[in-house]
Amino acid sequence: MKPGSDSILTGIDIMKRYILRVTKRSVNLIRELKNYKWKEDSSGKPLNVPVDRFNHGIDTIRYACMGMLFIGKPDCQNCQTFPLILLSGL
Repeated sequence: MKPGSDSILTGIDIMKRYILRVTKRSVNLIRELKNYKWKEDSSGKPLNVPVDRFNHGIDTIRYACMGMLFIGKPDCQNCQTFPLILLSGL
């Protein structure tokens, strides 16, 4: 997927296809998930643009989800598949 102005939103939409299970020990990811926010206009209305904070772990998961789109395609020879499963819930 090429980076572009909508690549973050596209990645978030792809992430929504999966159930995210996070271990209790993943304290930084839990903190990110609880603090992830969207930009707001001057009246406080949310915009369709995420704030670029509390997102490093979330970005990593987004990249993994986007990569899942390419697994199993005919041009992916010698690739191994791995399920996207993160153990235990919050």
